Amino acid sequence: MKNVFFAVSVSALVMVSSTASAQDAYKFEDVVHLTCEETAVQVGENADRLGAIVAPLAAYSLAKRNLVVPEGKPELGQQFGDLLKAFCTAEPDGLLYNAVDRAIRRLAL
Repeated sequence: MKNVFFAVSVSALVMVSSTASAQDAYKFEDVVHLTCEETAVQVGENADRLGAIVAPLAAYSLAKRNLVVPEGKPELGQQFGDLLKAFCTAEPDGLLYNAVDRAIRRLAL
């Protein structure tokens, strides 16, 4: 799995808790079908693009679980990125959404 998953950490979580620009934002329906490997190929080394893809998936997971991203805890971003990379490395053909949801559940945000 590409190193870009490490860089997603803060980028995605910041996008979830703030408003992304309309042109950079993806809709949940547009990205929910992507596997980890498809996503890695699509984004290359562009962590911002990965963050834009992960953001609606994370937002959906957080909303469904009635959770929020705590402010002032930048270490959560790194942990999120590390977990996302681990889950996607273990199952590259798995849905990215499943990896995102598992990471959020593990962090118990």
